[in-house]
Amino acid sequence: LCFTLTWLLGNRKYAEVILNVILNLAGVAFAITAIVFYSIYISHLRLWRDCYFSRSYNKFYYTTAPPSDLESEFFRLVCLEGNYVFKVILIGLNVLLIILSILELCVVITSVLIGIKALRNSGKEENRSTDDPEYNKPLLGEVAIHPTA
Repeated sequence: LCFTLTWLLGNRKYAEVILNVILNLAGVAFAITAIVFYSIYISHLRLWRDCYFSRSYNKFYYTTAPPSDLESEFFRLVCLEGNYVFKVILIGLNVLLIILSILELCVVITSVLIGIKALRNSGKEENRSTDDPEYNKPLLGEVAIHPTA
């Protein structure tokens, strides 16, 4: 792709910058897609484990006496607590991924803007004359030769 752009534009420097801007625009699309997908995943997050145990269903699998109602309720509450902790961890990880995708979006947009600015200013730099005294002025006015301590 860079070779094709070089052939079309005639200058490799422009081709690399244009390719960089195009790939960064693809990065913008991927970051926005990631934010949308992670948000949808959080909104549709359901846990697959059912914590309501039925004695009639499980009675054939016991090797000892089936648990009492108090034990069954305790196991159900432990199961619900485990599901809640698991769901909180999953939501936290997805929120972290959304934050990182937003950060990626900011970085990629900045990179696109810098690339576009470089392309815009590259034509202006070629037209500048090095003999122009405006561009040969020192950055600082009068600099002291012997600084005092």
